[in-house]
Amino acid sequence: MKKIILLIIGILIFTLSCNSKKEGNSKTSTAIKSVQESTDSGFQVFDFNKLKSILLKNPDKIVLLNFWATWCGGCREEIPDLIQFYDEYKGKVVLIGLSLDESTDDIKNFIKLAKINFPVYIADKKLVQHFMIQTIPVTFIFKNGKFINMHIGPYFYADLKRDIDNLQKKRQNEQ
Repeated sequence: MKKIILLIIGILIFTLSCNSKKEGNSKTSTAIKSVQESTDSGFQVFDFNKLKSILLKNPDKIVLLNFWATWCGGCREEIPDLIQFYDEYKGKVVLIGLSLDESTDDIKNFIKLAKINFPVYIADKKLVQHFMIQTIPVTFIFKNGKFINMHIGPYFYADLKRDIDNLQKKRQNEQ
């Protein structure tokens, strides 16, 4: 019940977050509709099979799925913090960027410009629909292979570090 309430609250906040920006309204729905099942751009599509594989391969790690796009202001704001976080937690936490962009060239250029150091994939349309992505950025957090929380809006370093450190402490206490 608690997870359902958190999900509903999250969706409401999430809807207001990036959708309140004029640039995000039409582009979010267009991007979701245009996400392809496969791509010849060199980017892999991140689908349910890939999610399952990542969770199975990393049973002792916290996995973060960050949905974003190059045209989203909040997404662009959080990228330096995600880069810093990944530098510090690499090997301890899995961070995956899932882009909703229509143009793979835009993604490639942005990755190069921002010097993104974590893996980036194209978000599968069915995965986007399953997670009910209405606005971005949003980060889904998995622990022990199970969804445990989500963060709506830009996930800045201090908050991300606090949340992940708390989850890691809980795991140590459980052992």
